[in-house]
Amino acid sequence: MRASLTQYLACPICQGDLRLEPSEDSQSEVQRGELVCAAECGRYPIESGVPRLLPELVGRPAQNGQDIQRRTGRSFGAQWDMYQYGDTTWGVSVEERLQVVLHELGWKESDLEGKVIVDAGCGNGTLSHVLAEHGATVLALDLSDSVFRAAAHCSSPGLHFIQGNLFYPPFRHGIADAIYSCGVFHHTPDTRRCFDALVPALRPDQDARYFVWLYAKRSALFNASVEPLMKLTRRMPSWLLVPMCYAASPPVEFGSRLLTQCGVLEYAPRTFRDRAIQLHDLLSPSYVHYHSFEEAKRWAQESGFKQIKDLRYRADGGERAEILDKYRTVCRPGFGMLCEARHPPAEISA
Repeated sequence: MRASLTQYLACPICQGDLRLEPSEDSQSEVQRGELVCAAECGRYPIESGVPRLLPELVGRPAQNGQDIQRRTGRSFGAQWDMYQYGDTTWGVSVEERLQVVLHELGWKESDLEGKVIVDAGCGNGTLSHVLAEHGATVLALDLSDSVFRAAAHCSSPGLHFIQGNLFYPPFRHGIADAIYSCGVFHHTPDTRRCFDALVPALRPDQDARYFVWLYAKRSALFNASVEPLMKLTRRMPSWLLVPMCYAASPPVEFGSRLLTQCGVLEYAPRTFRDRAIQLHDLLSPSYVHYHSFEEAKRWAQESGFKQIKDLRYRADGGERAEILDKYRTVCRPGFGMLCEARHPPAEISA
């Protein structure tokens, strides 16, 4: 991490200031050290250049075992260990994902310059990296150890990887121009709690954006066929589930392509590895919650957002049309929600 990162960080327990030890020049690369809470909550370690801002690391146990989410961290750590840098993610290239995110945030590429973006649940880090390469300062947060591998493979002056818990986000209030989270909150014990916990990090102004993608309620066929399997596989250790996903990926991929050609399904083609990762993402999480847009919209309204959009992955022509049409096949199990025009805190409390 660079010492300059401390201007965005706060103690996840008390929201107090953090002091870097040993102190370094603001642009120095810090591989090992500690971030010390000014209110004496504890000392958070920096390992391999990644600050680990988890409450349990400073002897402050979370309220319950669900807050720590060790199984969730292990599950997604194993998932992104399967990823090979240079591959697609969910069948979509990094350049295509950039265009999707710009659509989701309602921005142009030029809008990224100078923006501060929280990537809440950054996974393999490739999306965070491409946003930073286009001029944004990206605070890439993840619970799993995938942040260490991401930090080793993705480097950019504006990119900062952080290990943290979304229930206890380690950010100062009002530092972010945008919060972005795709497919993450519903894999925690409490989706609404994640959404609410990150709101204070967002600037309370008309131009700030908060985008979240969540699972929608599935079909009766899915509930009858896949849900019972998920109850079994989420108990499996990674050493068993990972090779099972690799073994299942060729028939699942070939079957998906065949059904797409027949007009029964519509899926973007993927490599076998990418399909195996998708299967692991489906079958491994300890928590899977389903929500409606109207439910999520109420959360946003209660947090002071005035404009809340049910995002559609369509475009009226232009270069993004083909990309969005492809991505629509990836995101069909859920919905995207873009929240804008948040009231200042004084208006909310009034």
